[in-house]
Amino acid sequence: MRYKNSTLSAVVVTLFLAASLVPLVLYAADLSADTSIDGTDLAGYTKITNVQELSNIQNDPNGEYYLANDIVFSSNGSFTPIGTDVAPFTGIFDGNGHVIKGMNAASVQLSVSAYSGLFGCVGNGGQVKNVGVVGGSAGSTQMFTSIGYVGGIAGLLQSGASITNCYNTGSVTALSQYSVCAGGIAGLLQSGASMTGCYNTGSVTAKTLSNPYAYAGGIVGNTSSPITGCYNTGSVTSTSGYSSVYAGGIAGQATSSIAGCYSSGEVTATTSSGVQSDRSYAGGIVGNTSSSVTQCYNTGSVSSATSYSNAYVGGIAGNASLSITICYNTGSVSATSKLGEYIYVGGIVGYTQSPIADCYNTGSVLGSLLWARVGGIVGETSSSIANCYSIGSVSTDQSDMRPGGIAGRSTSSVVNCYYLTGKQKFGGYVVPPDDERLVASGAPVVDGGDASVTTPERTTEKPDQRSSTAKTASEMRPTLPSAEIGNSVYFTGTTTPAGGSPMDGWDFDGTWTITTGVNNGYPTLKTISMMSDKPDSGQNDTYNIVIMAIAGIAVLGVAWFFGRKI
Repeated sequence: MRYKNSTLSAVVVTLFLAASLVPLVLYAADLSADTSIDGTDLAGYTKITNVQELSNIQNDPNGEYYLANDIVFSSNGSFTPIGTDVAPFTGIFDGNGHVIKGMNAASVQLSVSAYSGLFGCVGNGGQVKNVGVVGGSAGSTQMFTSIGYVGGIAGLLQSGASITNCYNTGSVTALSQYSVCAGGIAGLLQSGASMTGCYNTGSVTAKTLSNPYAYAGGIVGNTSSPITGCYNTGSVTSTSGYSSVYAGGIAGQATSSIAGCYSSGEVTATTSSGVQSDRSYAGGIVGNTSSSVTQCYNTGSVSSATSYSNAYVGGIAGNASLSITICYNTGSVSATSKLGEYIYVGGIVGYTQSPIADCYNTGSVLGSLLWARVGGIVGETSSSIANCYSIGSVSTDQSDMRPGGIAGRSTSSVVNCYYLTGKQKFGGYVVPPDDERLVASGAPVVDGGDASVTTPERTTEKPDQRSSTAKTASEMRPTLPSAEIGNSVYFTGTTTPAGGSPMDGWDFDGTWTITTGVNNGYPTLKTISMMSDKPDSGQNDTYNIVIMAIAGIAVLGVAWFFGRKI
């Protein structure tokens, strides 16, 4: 059923990332048969009304098409994906608010690559938008004999291709003797591709039996392009017996930014590789990233198990090479390894060499290995941590390796960070309050002070009352008016780390807030707290998180569009 103006309602919340709330109005157009739900004029487009016409797109992959109604497959549901890297789809496909039900996308096996999805490969200029793939599956239980790309919507997006406002509820499976990329929406995004406003509720599995990698993501397996305004509720699993594995609620691996996304699905990365140079990466948002992550959150459990390899596991990212800001995690985070050299486990990120700021964790964090770096915010870091807190339990099962309330190991500045007392355990024992540690090991500069600076350089008359350390629940749950004027443990002044630049404190005007009855009274992030009021994905509503720019200021627009039935 197409969206109708009489039943379409829009609830829009726009949030300035660095300013006050500003209303934004979206209007539902008076749609005619020749107008798409996004206002596109469909005159000249080829109408698709059944499975055969959908399949015929293969004959002209450069054309423009739209769905005039829902497409329902028979009990078999077999479908050959549209386009490969030899002849990619470079036209426009507009689902027009309709769905494709019961499709079981077969695999197209070429000499060096294999594809599965509604589209196998979308090339430069190709656009896929406004369509839902409901039920069915992409990929198969048969082993690829080459590199595999599998996605609920498309296996591979080449540079210049885009997917917008699409979703998938079917299972996605990629099995290969070589590398595989599996994603709820797409397997692989090359640099210059685009994906915005998509979601997945189906399970995603990537498994390889040989070298080198297995990538699995709730939205995309591996991406070199930004991911904006997407969410995932399906489970994500990456498994290998011989190589590194990458699993993330949004992306298994990313070399470009991720913003305005969330995941609630279980994320698991497992490798039994006997090579210590292999790695296991698992993150609630992204397994491994070399770019920034901002305005994201995770509520699903994240875990990794290895035999001999190192593991990097975090509520937001397993390993991160650029900053993580304005994010939170509520899911449990854990890693185990039999004989790995190190495992890095953090409520926000396992391992990073870049700043972490304005983040919080409420989930439990556990590391099981003699050399485990375990922290409420980060396992190990060589960069700054500022304005963060953790209230989840932080544990190691080894008596020789302590966890840290904020970091397992840090060699940089820790500023204005707090953790809940009574939550640290190691070797099965609860750490006494007077023996708890902000950072388990390393040589951090805390709140502007180091061994040569006895008094931190902070703009407050009572620095000790607000220093980074363990706090009680009552201390960490002040009223908002008290926090706003700096009359709480959350330091709102300026801190200058030894040899560093001034750092702003907690911002209860633009970044943080405290609301009675929300998050048990602990601070929440203003710019993403409203994202928690999402529609139930089981209702098959379309939920769009759109990052916009107005007068050069980033705005986060969250829109719920109701009125369709599947």
